[in-house]
Amino acid sequence: MTLKLRGDFALHVSVYNPNRFDIQLDQGHATFLYQGSEVGVWHSDESINTPAGTVTDLDAVISFSPSIAQATAMKSDLSAGQLKLDVSGTLLGVARFPIFYNYPFEFSFAKHRMLIGADSDRSLCVCPA
Repeated sequence: MTLKLRGDFALHVSVYNPNRFDIQLDQGHATFLYQGSEVGVWHSDESINTPAGTVTDLDAVISFSPSIAQATAMKSDLSAGQLKLDVSGTLLGVARFPIFYNYPFEFSFAKHRMLIGADSDRSLCVCPA
């Protein structure tokens, strides 16, 4: 008999668009690694508009399915305020230049380190404190 854990968690993300043009995110996917092993995934086909010069808050639902040993270690790290996940993924979207044209783009990122459960910089977040 094998036990497996699975759970969905909402991650609050603040996206800052410092440009003078709107950005529309059309699709994205990411994998979440704990100590080098995949423990979670995120995928979205939802279109999200980020107007020029603004912060857009959104909730991303991440599906986690760590092993029992990984879940135990992650819980211990979280309790100590030291849970670190590496995130890799790709975003597809369109940069919208008024009057001129729409420029499609693909943005990939690899092994972006996230510290979960610790105090974080919320200076760009428009969410309640």
